Amino acid sequence: MVGRRSNEVEAIVKALNGLYIEPRVAGDTIRTPEVFSTGCNGYAFDPRLISSKVAYLKGSRIVEELIRRYRERYGRYPETLGFVLWSFETAQTRGETIGMILRLLGVRLVRDKGPWSPRLEVIPLNELGRPRIDVAITICGFFRDMFPNLIELLSQAVKLVAELDEPLDMNFVKKHYLELRKVYGDELAFARIFGPKPGTYGTRLTEAIESSSWSKEEELVDMYLEDMGYAYIDRVHAVEARNLLVDVLKSVDLVAQIRSTTEYDIGDLDHYYEFLGRLRRAVEALTGKRVEALWMDTTGAVDRVRSAEESVEIWARTRLLNPKWISAMLEHGYDGAGEIMKRFEYLLGHAALTKAVAEWIWIEAAKTYILNQEVREKMRKANPWALHRVIEILYEAHKRGYWKPPEKLLEEIERIRLEVEQMLE
Repeated sequence: MVGRRSNEVEAIVKALNGLYIEPRVAGDTIRTPEVFSTGCNGYAFDPRLISSKVAYLKGSRIVEELIRRYRERYGRYPETLGFVLWSFETAQTRGETIGMILRLLGVRLVRDKGPWSPRLEVIPLNELGRPRIDVAITICGFFRDMFPNLIELLSQAVKLVAELDEPLDMNFVKKHYLELRKVYGDELAFARIFGPKPGTYGTRLTEAIESSSWSKEEELVDMYLEDMGYAYIDRVHAVEARNLLVDVLKSVDLVAQIRSTTEYDIGDLDHYYEFLGRLRRAVEALTGKRVEALWMDTTGAVDRVRSAEESVEIWARTRLLNPKWISAMLEHGYDGAGEIMKRFEYLLGHAALTKAVAEWIWIEAAKTYILNQEVREKMRKANPWALHRVIEILYEAHKRGYWKPPEKLLEEIERIRLEVEQMLE
């Protein structure tokens, strides 16, 4: 066993001499303190150790707070929470979302036979202090490939809870299982994990948004349900189950996703609107009710749970509309302007799917990038095609009803658009 002292120099000497260097998990030193001492061969993660004890406890604390807030607001417990579960987030947080899901179900991980052989233990209702809450889990293709053990674990947890001899008003998992069993049979009714079919890793939504190849939002909902309509349980791999996904989503009261790194915020990746936004929009389309979407930031010393609307606003103020961020991006010339253009595409995606973009953001974005002559000229010189695309996105968002610019603002944008088009020609 390596001691607490640093072994980096010794390890370098060993490496130069072709000797064995002890392996150890690498990663964030705060989330994963076992990376110390240094001087070992680092590997990213061990899927058998997820969820870690710290991640389970942290996830449990966050999800209990979500339940408390929901009950205070609506006067009842949520029956189902929808989660977006990604592979990199799971590896980075060591399974905080897994901890949330297990806590909702009312089970804990016990490793009494070593860290690599966890078993599930039911938390008694009198200790849990609330009903067992059901889950709807959407995964990406990378999670499917990286964590088949977690798919099996979560499926077993759902089945374990669904088969408990408990009142239905204290066990929403069992309540929904009995309803689904009438239509889909014993085994498939346990399914709570849905994702893309084998060989694919996402949906077609990002392509549709970027190419503007859709006319109504209902088309995007259908595309999402078709692409994500494959069920994953411990003994069934990627069975086509669109109708089951629809029925599972109908009971969802809240959707959420973790932010696991400060490198990306909610508006910095198209996959955030693709998964979190589309999950929210699908639930709303299927139920006809407004569903809150939460962005759970666990990257700092203090966990912050914000609504998608608040998160998009903070992202817009700190990045998209921030003069320092704009200046830093434009220092990278062609590529920097291209990255700004991508953020506008992501903003459109959030407007269409997450439904979290306030009208003032569009107005300020137009003023900041189009009416501001200094910024506009820098973008034009660096990447005129990116500038033209930004103007096109502003027009598209207006035509789709996501913002209603004042007539004078629209006229000015049109004038500049014609100038840019003449220059490109």
